[in-house]
Amino acid sequence: MSFCVVYMYTAEVYPTVVRNIGAGICSSASRIGSITAPYVLYLGKYNPFLPYIILGSLTLGCCSVNLFLPETFNKTLPETVEQMQTLSGFNKCTKAEGRDEQEKSTKLPEEVILAEDKF
Repeated sequence: MSFCVVYMYTAEVYPTVVRNIGAGICSSASRIGSITAPYVLYLGKYNPFLPYIILGSLTLGCCSVNLFLPETFNKTLPETVEQMQTLSGFNKCTKAEGRDEQEKSTKLPEEVILAEDKF
């Protein structure tokens, strides 16, 4: 199930400039994980609880790292790396000025809007 979510979620997390690279890296990481997962079961020969400990700790680690991802619900997706850096996840480190700057950078200058109205 998480293998399918990789493609949907990476399209929202990465800005347009590096979206292809980010999706490729996440796809490769998920394929490596699906290749190595069956071999974790072989560790049960040494200790019957070892596969459960490894898979459980990896799951908890991934869940805790996901808390730092930014929320994208009802928000415009970033187009540049600078816009991506102003987004914040669980630790709200970004100041309100940073968000105002992001909104200003996405708006067109008044001269451009006037020039478009003439055509």
